[in-house]
Amino acid sequence: MNWTTLLLAGAVLLTIAGDGDPVAGFTSILDTIERGRRLTHASYGPDGVVRVKPDELARQAGTDLDSYALARMISSEHGRDDNITKAAIAHVAINYAARVGRSISGLLLRANNAQHTGWFGTQRDIDEDSPRFNESDRYASTALDPYEGELQIATAVLSGEIPDPTGGAIQFDAPPAFKSPEAAARTAANRLAEGRVQVFPDGIDPDKLRFWA
Repeated sequence: MNWTTLLLAGAVLLTIAGDGDPVAGFTSILDTIERGRRLTHASYGPDGVVRVKPDELARQAGTDLDSYALARMISSEHGRDDNITKAAIAHVAINYAARVGRSISGLLLRANNAQHTGWFGTQRDIDEDSPRFNESDRYASTALDPYEGELQIATAVLSGEIPDPTGGAIQFDAPPAFKSPEAAARTAANRLAEGRVQVFPDGIDPDKLRFWA
């Protein structure tokens, strides 16, 4: 069964799988998606940039640029995590893109270092020649190639077939990824000071991944 057939079947089975709860229903559907094969083979260089044209990578993957970009973000940020987490961070990126008036590919291909804009790459600027070396360069990482499962999730999230479990969150962060617990706490305090509210999607451990609306 290919992924399109799977999603159509999921839509038909939604009420049954979720016992009337659409989020629970799609949680059941997400559990059936396997990661599958790697769709492209484009690594980032020492400057943190993937020097293959994004449109060409989307063509190789057999999809449109928005779906490919979102799948690549999912793979890069939480490719080893469960599908609920992948769907949640995909929705967060879409919510933020809508907030700033960009397409999802427009958001994910934008970099603070102008020389990196228009290309996929690392979230942190690892270009030693950059004046922003070691600073945040992008909304999220797109450094790693996506797999079939990430594209399935990205396409279903973009189409609205998988609903938003985050309550409209526009940011996410992983406390274990910070240099120290104190740094994670400072980031949380800064987000709260900006007016953000932490939300708690079902099935995701907030000690491992936090969401902010």
